[in-house]
Amino acid sequence: MERDCLPDGAAVPSPQETVRAELAACQQQLAQLQDAHEGLLRAVSHDLRAPLRHLTSFAPLLRESVEQLAAAAPGEAADEAQEFLGTMEQSAHKMGRMLDALMQLSRAVRQPLDPQPVDVCGVLQSCAARSLPQGDTVAWELPAQPALLQADPTALHTVLGELLGNAAKFTARQMLPQVQVSLSMPVPRLWRIAIRDQGVGFESSRMAVSWPPFQRMHRENDFAGMGCGLALVHALAQRHGASLQLHSRPGEGCTAVLEWPAAG
Repeated sequence: MERDCLPDGAAVPSPQETVRAELAACQQQLAQLQDAHEGLLRAVSHDLRAPLRHLTSFAPLLRESVEQLAAAAPGEAADEAQEFLGTMEQSAHKMGRMLDALMQLSRAVRQPLDPQPVDVCGVLQSCAARSLPQGDTVAWELPAQPALLQADPTALHTVLGELLGNAAKFTARQMLPQVQVSLSMPVPRLWRIAIRDQGVGFESSRMAVSWPPFQRMHRENDFAGMGCGLALVHALAQRHGASLQLHSRPGEGCTAVLEWPAAG
């Protein structure tokens, strides 16, 4: 079979050859992105931490000197110096926690997964016992039979632990904290996990579709955390072919809904 030729005499590639060439180009681009990602990880884990370690190491020495100066010459200037130093220390420690959160998120995206059938009821109860205070009431709506998800066990524990931890955090100020956990299969081969709290809630318009790290729904002074938990949950869920949705209004709590492929 004769093949068409270009004006310069070169043979016109077949559709299969074109697809193979495009696939090879995509694989090369992916390898380059992975190399860039590894380089960024090295920078975060080593290069960026080195100056941060200097800050946190020398800060106590500087504080000692400032306190000595303040004792020798008390006044407004000395008080301001101590205040500025305190802000510097807090910011340095916060940056360290942010780097830790970025590293955790990066590992979640690239670490190998071992998907297998996992009984999500047992994982939910284990995570609730670990993440929720003893005074919190949990209203369970779980099926009597085992509910098997296709998931990496460690990743699933991380996902559900983060969501239940959020529920505990945002209901901590309630007189009678309660968390509702339900499990259903609205369509075949897809489990729906809903975790509802009665906490402060938030305006849904503030929630970005892309789940960027360090996105906070509340002021930093109101609730602890780095704002990376939902980004971590979304990344791990996405790698399993699952999805995450949040439904909330200010003062009306929040419902986190995971839809996860069933095992088998």
